[in-house]
Amino acid sequence: MKRLLRLLASSAVLSSLLAGCDLFNPEDYAEGLSPVDSMTVFHNLVNAYNTLDYEAFLLCLDPDTFCFVPKDTTQGTYYKPWGYEEEDVLTFAMFEEFKTERRIPPLILQIDTTRFFATDTLASLHANYLLITPLVEYDTLAGGFELKIRKRGNYWYISNWQDVAGETLFVEHETEEGETTIDTIAPKITERDWSDLKVYFRMEVSR
Repeated sequence: MKRLLRLLASSAVLSSLLAGCDLFNPEDYAEGLSPVDSMTVFHNLVNAYNTLDYEAFLLCLDPDTFCFVPKDTTQGTYYKPWGYEEEDVLTFAMFEEFKTERRIPPLILQIDTTRFFATDTLASLHANYLLITPLVEYDTLAGGFELKIRKRGNYWYISNWQDVAGETLFVEHETEEGETTIDTIAPKITERDWSDLKVYFRMEVSR
């Protein structure tokens, strides 16, 4: 499939937790990164979705090792895990279609990080997501995803992205008496998830 001219998106970044982060450019990354810098890749993944910036999205992925694993891999051929090339093509098609929508922005991704662990060369992150799109059958998507972010050379990349169930959040807050209590927030359940949206565009580009 020939790719259309890649337009720059002008939509504002709406991620509730990650607004204001700079887009990831490996060439500008300094040597001697600390483990926490792997979070920058995660920040930029979310920003790329909220600004429909296809080029910035690709810079987050490791082209040599990237693998996406749908939540349910038993639903047919299109739900089998896929690699960088497939993710490249479907994401380009997705972003181009959403750019034609009159609603600005046409896609809203909100994230709540539930777990994060990092060493000098590997980070593991779990987050709950709420994804709102202009597609009628995929208007609200919720769940969780797990990322494996690896350091290759001097740079960090997402090597594995697995769509999973959302996790219950634990939120601390102070009462009027000054005591700290913990509220639990159950994950939102929707008919479809992020895997379904990606598979929809995989099927579209294969026609």
